[in-house]
Amino acid sequence: MGHRTHTAEETIDLLRTGEVEELSLDYNLGPDSSQTGAAVPRWIDQKIASDPDWTPPKRIRVHSTHRVGRAQLVELLKGIRRRLLEQGRTAPELDW
Repeated sequence: MGHRTHTAEETIDLLRTGEVEELSLDYNLGPDSSQTGAAVPRWIDQKIASDPDWTPPKRIRVHSTHRVGRAQLVELLKGIRRRLLEQGRTAPELDW
């Protein structure tokens, strides 16, 4: 069953459960521009650094049409994947 979130906080709360298998990210979130979708991969990066037992979603997709924001999300996710693989951990499949 899919869940739609509208803010980075809602998305992170859902990720905290450890039950998210697929994640699709947008750069533009919420009613204003005070927070972007980049907060989500930053949180994922911090979580994998602090909790070696936590597993990120199996697949992460970027669906944002914001050109600069999309590129930022892609780079953050590539870094996360690279670090996980270097640690011998399972890394998500990435799609853009």
